[in-house]
Amino acid sequence: MPFALELRAALAEAGMTCRIGLDGGPVLSGRTPGGTPDGGRDVAGAPVNQASKMAQDLAAPGTVCLSEAVAAQAGPGGFTRVRHTVSGVDLTFYQG
Repeated sequence: MPFALELRAALAEAGMTCRIGLDGGPVLSGRTPGGTPDGGRDVAGAPVNQASKMAQDLAAPGTVCLSEAVAAQAGPGGFTRVRHTVSGVDLTFYQG
């Protein structure tokens, strides 16, 4: 989590914003057929999907979002607990 907060601060100093979603858990990683600019690698799994939903669908610019799993490990200090429903899925997470 410190990296996400440092990245957000560095971007803010440069006049840019970002949205960051952090979750943890098992994921699949490997090469994908067809080739992509990054060499055909991809990551998939529930943690990837939740981090994406928090950051892309719900977060305001300049916000870092933590899943309940990440907040339990890192501590939610300075973050506010929020609940949203996205695509019929109830999400509870912390943002700050």
